[in-house]
Amino acid sequence: MTSRQVGTFVSTYISMHRDPVHVCELFGGQAHTSTLRARLYDLKRGRNFELQCGVDLLTEKGRHEMWDYINVTRPTVIIMAPPCRGFGPWSLLNEVIHPDAVAEARAQGIPLANLCAAVAKHQLDNNLHFVLETATSEHIVSD
Repeated sequence: MTSRQVGTFVSTYISMHRDPVHVCELFGGQAHTSTLRARLYDLKRGRNFELQCGVDLLTEKGRHEMWDYINVTRPTVIIMAPPCRGFGPWSLLNEVIHPDAVAEARAQGIPLANLCAAVAKHQLDNNLHFVLETATSEHIVSD
């Protein structure tokens, strides 16, 4: 067995012998949302996949780590708050003033938005739930 297979086996075994994960986050910053929800409603909070927590979802390694976790723990609700720097209302003004910065923000933001769409589809396909928080949805959805 490779070390990756051993890691997957251990993760699967542990997840089968513990309480289910009710809520986890993508791009959750310091995970205030899931922590508060878990405390208010007596839920088990799972991981937070966020650059601040050492997971870069722009990398293959970070995405693989996230998908492994989601597939093993099957969180009931995944809260997602993708970066909106390239899509929010100010991006329209910044597109005129600082077009290179907006282009760079969108180049990073579009793959992360697509990742959120894939996670949302995965949750729906498995009769699970998601929350997608954005400052303004029309820009991120239309791009």
